[in-house]
Amino acid sequence: MQLSKLFKTLGLTAFIVAVSQTTSLFIQNKVLAEAGSNKLLVNETLQINQYLLSSDGIYKFILQSDGNLVLYRTDYGIALWNSGTVGRAVNYAIQQSDGNFVIYGPQGAVWSTRTQGNYGAFLQVQNDGNVVIYKPTAVWQTGTSGK
Repeated sequence: MQLSKLFKTLGLTAFIVAVSQTTSLFIQNKVLAEAGSNKLLVNETLQINQYLLSSDGIYKFILQSDGNLVLYRTDYGIALWNSGTVGRAVNYAIQQSDGNFVIYGPQGAVWSTRTQGNYGAFLQVQNDGNVVIYKPTAVWQTGTSGK
């Protein structure tokens, strides 16, 4: 299989750069959150209209096409929390390796949890309605538990 076909099959973008008679291969890869997952692990992303779902299916955390990141209670059809970024151009959200959860747009960061310095942290949508970043204890939350 050709290298370019392999990269395309894997969903990777490759750039080949020749430097001092040596060819280096750089791979840019955004790891997407698993569909229906309740967690966003290190370097996993939410794309526009992609969401995390609590394991009981009641709470949905979605990056909307209008730029807003919203937590919904699906059985009541109500929004419990949002990032306040409606109307902003966004591309994706990522749980970065430094522990910060960030929404990025074409011009850079649009919003974040300001949790950098918590290397290896992950985000979880809980059955109690709270979205929490853990490392291993909570370092950020939406404050929507029990709603």
